[in-house]
Amino acid sequence: MAWTTGVVTQNGNSTLTWSISGGNLISTHDCIVVKPTSGSSGLKITSKTVFRSPTRYHVTVQVIGSGAMAYRFAAERMD
Repeated sequence: MAWTTGVVTQNGNSTLTWSISGGNLISTHDCIVVKPTSGSSGLKITSKTVFRSPTRYHVTVQVIGSGAMAYRFAAERMD
């Protein structure tokens, strides 16, 4: 695992865009995922934008269903 975030909770039937930044985040072939930790609804990544300078991700996550979901972001370095 290249990196992971802490757990966040998002209300049901909502869409949020997260900005994830910091050193050593982005290699040439990172794969970012949303890992559910609790809840009974679904999660969908509706968009992802990668910036090289400064290094950051903008990830939009939609909760599908009325229940809140807890999840974390993680990335694997693929190179």
